Amino acid sequence: MQLMSKIDLTIVLRAFSIFAIVSGHLGFIHLAGGSFYLIFLSGYNFVRFNYPKVKRANAGKAYFDIVSFVKIYFGFIIKIIIPVLLYTFFIYAFLGRFYLGGVFLVSNFIGPNYADGLTFWFIEVLVQIYILFGLVMISNYFYFWISKKPYQSFLFGFVMFYMLSIVCRMIWDTSFYLDRFPHLMMYIFFAGALVAFSTDTKKKVITSAILCLIALEFVLFDFNSKVLFLMLGAITTVWVDRISIPKVLHWPINIIAMSSLFIYLVHFQAKSLIDKLIPNLPAFAVVLFALLTGIIMSECWKRRSKFIQFSKKSFSKGHSK
Repeated sequence: MQLMSKIDLTIVLRAFSIFAIVSGHLGFIHLAGGSFYLIFLSGYNFVRFNYPKVKRANAGKAYFDIVSFVKIYFGFIIKIIIPVLLYTFFIYAFLGRFYLGGVFLVSNFIGPNYADGLTFWFIEVLVQIYILFGLVMISNYFYFWISKKPYQSFLFGFVMFYMLSIVCRMIWDTSFYLDRFPHLMMYIFFAGALVAFSTDTKKKVITSAILCLIALEFVLFDFNSKVLFLMLGAITTVWVDRISIPKVLHWPINIIAMSSLFIYLVHFQAKSLIDKLIPNLPAFAVVLFALLTGIIMSECWKRRSKFIQFSKKSFSKGHSK
């Protein structure tokens, strides 16, 4: 019986990243850098899953099909925004407090303690990055440039936005905001896309070397474990597609990775709930409860259409009697 089996490395690192975020927030183990790698992975997955759809929609056309692009690209963003806003409204309604910064996903520009922490800065920055990149792609000139030389385009974009983030922080100290601005993290998205386009050995070597630019953080802004994990994770993703792990771990890793959005949304509220139900639980147990709560929420969201249909049928039967 085969005990080991291969799994996509990015799935393992995605699961590890969301575990690291929850673990750090809930006081179990401090593992910095999970949010950075998830932003990196968003750029990586854009190239793998959304960019081919955009290319197919524009194949053979002398002009950029903006309508198709908006449907594909911004349709994907809306799938993230809708559950985030619904959960945000639920929390605000439950507590009887409303914060416009959280509703419009711009609280990162106000401050880390805004709304007593009842916001989701990581998702806000990610959505802002998606929107900025989408606006660039809408331009005919930039789309055709990227489609003609994708690797060179994202290599240039990574270097440009990384140097921009360095210069901006040297000119304007944004440490009060914990540097949570899209223009300071845009390079991470480009790094993910760049890695996805590194399809041959020559490109992989160049990409690995250029990713070492991130080490400038250590010199200019002191040692930063967040970007260390980003750099090592990104370089590993360049060279390793799949890794062998025990087969028994595949299902939990996959479901944690696929439920990462909802795990991120609910983990603080899950802690609050379990603290009231069973006080003084060990931190590891609290983390497990938060992961399980996020997984359940994610599975419910995926099956929402079935729940709606069932509710409609039940309602119809009730009125037909």
